[in-house]
Amino acid sequence: MKVRIPLAILFATLLSLGTLSAPVPNAEDSPRFSFHGIWSMQSSCVDKSSGEVISTAGYAAKDWHKAEIPGTVVGALVADRTLPDPNYGMNLKSFPGMNYSEKKFFANEDMPAGSPYRCSHWFRMEFENPREFAGRESWLHFLGINYRANIWVNGKKIADRADVAGPYRTYEFNITKLLRNGMNGLAVEVFAPEKNDLGLTWVDWNPTPPDKDMGIWREVFLASTGDVTLRHPFVSTKLDAAYTNATLGVSAELHNISDRPVSAVLQADLDSAHIRQPVTLAANETKIVRLSAEQFPELKVSHPRLWWPYQMGDPYLYKATVRVTVADKASDSTSFKYGIREVTS
Repeated sequence: MKVRIPLAILFATLLSLGTLSAPVPNAEDSPRFSFHGIWSMQSSCVDKSSGEVISTAGYAAKDWHKAEIPGTVVGALVADRTLPDPNYGMNLKSFPGMNYSEKKFFANEDMPAGSPYRCSHWFRMEFENPREFAGRESWLHFLGINYRANIWVNGKKIADRADVAGPYRTYEFNITKLLRNGMNGLAVEVFAPEKNDLGLTWVDWNPTPPDKDMGIWREVFLASTGDVTLRHPFVSTKLDAAYTNATLGVSAELHNISDRPVSAVLQADLDSAHIRQPVTLAANETKIVRLSAEQFPELKVSHPRLWWPYQMGDPYLYKATVRVTVADKASDSTSFKYGIREVTS
């Protein structure tokens, strides 16, 4: 299917006061432990303790606010009724920090003097090391932080705000050696976007929240793998002129985190196609592996069900499961949906 469309940039806005639902991991995915739910939150201008202390299990977060993650600072303060309902009357205008100019775009302005959001805010929670992660590598994932952050685990700083910057970037950290049996502490110090940062901006007729959507606005989770990780799996699709035949391709990034060479097997299951490709990875090597129809004729599909724009037909989705095994044991795996389509502009 070839659809000619004008180039467009779509801007999605996130309601500061809402939360996002957690995606349900598929059965084929590697073990995952979600950190969605109620965390504790406080301004660094109120609690001046260090990250080393705040991220320690058992830290007494006295007088901290409850904060649902994913979410934002203002969203948490509204939820626990520290701030009134912003959808009623002129309540939003009464929020601290709403004294910014209405004649200028707030995203391109500094936080006004006296705003409580000039201070960074801490989000913290505690968790037990999942039993099913024993003997495997543990990876801490953040899919969206607005805007900068220092991240601490069990008194150890694992990331700095100089590196964690930008709401649309994702991050993962190997924290295997930092985890303990029993309770573990996780603390994230979040900083609001500064002047001219590309944060989560708002349209001109919708007032920007005074915290500029500062917070952890997308999923946070802990995942486990073996010595070889699988990242960025992708199914490419190419159609003939009559849309009756499709040629698929599969790619994935494999990373050997061990200090020794590893022989692995990349497997991909795409409906009727079940393919395997042996891969050798040197110590600490990262390699993008591509599986083509020239290698595997099963990736040529006759009369595929196409993904159409909903105004033109059924946006059909196929399921793919991609995994990597080492010594016949699953090291990492994931499943996802893909559409057979070709979009040109």
